Amino acid sequence: MLYTRRKNKKPKPNWGRILLTLLAVVVVGLSVYFLSAGLSRQSVGPSGSDQQQSESPAVESPSAELSPSLEPSAQPTPQSESPAPEQATPEVQLTGQRRMTLGAVGDIASGEFLLKAASTSDGYDYSEMFARMAPYLQMQDYTLANLECVLAEEGEYSESVAPVQLADALKAVGFDVLGLANEHSLDLGVEGAMATANLVEDAGLQSAGAYASGADYLQPLILEGQDLRVAVLNYTASTLQTPDGAKDVVKYLDETTLENDMNAVRAQEEAVDFVVAMVHWGQEDVQEVTDEQKQWAQKLADAGVDVILGSHPHYLQPLEEIEASDGSKTLVAYSLGNFLSAQRTQGRDMGAILTFTLVKDYDAGTCYYENVSYQPSWVLRYSIEGKYHFEIMPVNEFEDKGYQNMGTEARERIRQVAEEVRQALGESVGKLDETILEVAE
Repeated sequence: MLYTRRKNKKPKPNWGRILLTLLAVVVVGLSVYFLSAGLSRQSVGPSGSDQQQSESPAVESPSAELSPSLEPSAQPTPQSESPAPEQATPEVQLTGQRRMTLGAVGDIASGEFLLKAASTSDGYDYSEMFARMAPYLQMQDYTLANLECVLAEEGEYSESVAPVQLADALKAVGFDVLGLANEHSLDLGVEGAMATANLVEDAGLQSAGAYASGADYLQPLILEGQDLRVAVLNYTASTLQTPDGAKDVVKYLDETTLENDMNAVRAQEEAVDFVVAMVHWGQEDVQEVTDEQKQWAQKLADAGVDVILGSHPHYLQPLEEIEASDGSKTLVAYSLGNFLSAQRTQGRDMGAILTFTLVKDYDAGTCYYENVSYQPSWVLRYSIEGKYHFEIMPVNEFEDKGYQNMGTEARERIRQVAEEVRQALGESVGKLDETILEVAE
């Protein structure tokens, strides 16, 4: 019998299980791959060097590569970028010469006749009195004057108390600095002197000699311009009234005050190049210089004052140059006379605008003054319909312009003034300036 072997049946594959197994292998493989890639990115820097990674994101820095052996606790804390420190601007070294030109006049007074002349239906107007002098007061860098009165906004005006409109007129015509230390400074008491300082400031002017506060009293007035700094001091030899607290408000001419002021000048954060002192001194209504004026002029020069501008005598007194103890020169105008006054006595009806230039030579390291000159002025008085009018006249213009509001007597008088001014100021320092300027329309 033929014997045959029975073949077993081949089982059918379970495709569902196979697919699930393959899917599981793929998922595991991908997980391992991405996990390895993530660890690699954490441990390898952009240049291939191993770096430690803090838990918080770090600010990338090209120079912040770390050694693989650096422990995480030793890793520097990432710093945000900060602006580079500002570099100090190098100080500019000035060379050559710098110049500042100053102008100065004597007394500007109040008084019954001037008050009446300035009065209007709604107040006071002094502009007519100064109008012709405007171009001669505006050509300097700074123009100074002695205010021979105190100011008030209201009340009873008098020989020594003027309305505030006087300060407005002085500002408008070209004045910059007023000296407030004189014999009338305390005629309305300490409060009146302080109020005057405030009213002058309100009018846009600077001042020295009487102060509204203790801080102002201690700090010298400094004029700046043309790369120069000029200190202005102001003193009076006396006052008619001396109420309590007078010396805390008004500067008196004494050695202690002068020494304190010069120390304050030297203590300025920026150096002061020149010192100008306005001094109310001498004997009233006397043309001769007193021994006391000469003694004080020398003390001021020795203390370091470069220019002295005097007032109070109401007459012009000589211009001189004196030598200080250190060999430097000091310009002294013992008195610049009356610039505005109702006084009619010959000699007290005239004054002068003194002009001088302060020069600093940065190359030579020297400071000096030059170009000292003066313009004569004369106060004209005339009457219209029973009311007096006053005008300060530039003497040089008279022959050229022939003013129509002048009578015969006034014309004869003004012709004498230029020569009288020249004789009074002398010929040792300065010269008569005969320039004629036009008033701007």
